[in-house]
Amino acid sequence: LQDIKAALEQYSVSSETGMVVLDDFDASHLEDYSKECRTRILTKEYAKLIARANDVQVWMDGNGIIGALAALPWFDRPNESVKIDRTHL
Repeated sequence: LQDIKAALEQYSVSSETGMVVLDDFDASHLEDYSKECRTRILTKEYAKLIARANDVQVWMDGNGIIGALAALPWFDRPNESVKIDRTHL
């Protein structure tokens, strides 16, 4: 993970890169946050609060942590991550 962080620091074109780490293969407890992220504008502070409450480590704390945290529940189900939730339309 240190190598990934170093690569992000070296090659990212954004000064707001975010990196989060979860020491578990089950991130389903973050699905509600992920859905919330798709329907509202969330702050970095809120993402940090959710990360702390769910034992997610923030390794790089740019605004990118908002989406990085929202992506965790879908790492093993990428096709489901792009489905439109019509309840918010």
